Amino acid sequence: MKLTITGVPEHFNYPIVSALEQNPNFKNISWTYSSGGTGQMLAKLESGEVDAALLLTDGFIKSQESKESAPFFIDFYIGSPLVWGIHTHGDSELPQLPNTVSLPVLISRFNSGSHLMYKLLCHQQNWEEKANYKVIGNLDGALEESKSKEDFLFLWEKFTTQPYVTTGNFKRIGEIPTPWPAFVLAVSPRIAKKEVKETLTDLLLKAKEIAAAPGCLEKFMTFSKLPAELIEPWYRNTRWCGVSNGIEELKKAAAILKEIGTIEDIPNFKVL
Repeated sequence: MKLTITGVPEHFNYPIVSALEQNPNFKNISWTYSSGGTGQMLAKLESGEVDAALLLTDGFIKSQESKESAPFFIDFYIGSPLVWGIHTHGDSELPQLPNTVSLPVLISRFNSGSHLMYKLLCHQQNWEEKANYKVIGNLDGALEESKSKEDFLFLWEKFTTQPYVTTGNFKRIGEIPTPWPAFVLAVSPRIAKKEVKETLTDLLLKAKEIAAAPGCLEKFMTFSKLPAELIEPWYRNTRWCGVSNGIEELKKAAAILKEIGTIEDIPNFKVL
């Protein structure tokens, strides 16, 4: 069976891409990038454009409300939290997070990570969510928006945006880590079969080996074009592929998302 798997064009996915390139056992699996993030990947899963995706955990949980079209959980790809940077344009005079929620909020699309993490931020800051959302598609869209020199809030993974903070395109005014493991591997219900799970579980194991191999830091840097001072602290704090009691971790995350109003009920997760 031929499969297509997708993920964001970021440093996290080097082990998966490398495993697919190196191992002939995965010759029937093709890789494609989705710069629009989890919201875009969920749309691709539903349309049949891809068969599997490396999704943000919160986006996966939200997708379970779709019932019949909801993807199936295989396992966690990254078991550590994701640290999101909170940004505005580089010349902003905002010294820190504002006390009010009056600024436009840039999101890649609704129900994406940039959207759902803003809702979590509102909950943590005791803000009433009255956001003026602006859909910008992806990181490039946010960079384009920053040229206007109008204050906004934009949440995106902090190491991915750091080069643009360094160059002054963005100013980081805060951080917010996810209170759950970062990424899951999920598959379309069209291919929810035992042999697919076995193949993708093998892929995760191979990716974990690659992430722990000697010389991997240099390869992460080459793949991501990020310098050592960014890759090294990120790598030290990243746990790869799987967590104990994965379904319980999903339920804990879902309880938080329910508390902040992102989902109505804790779903019965579709698990392969």
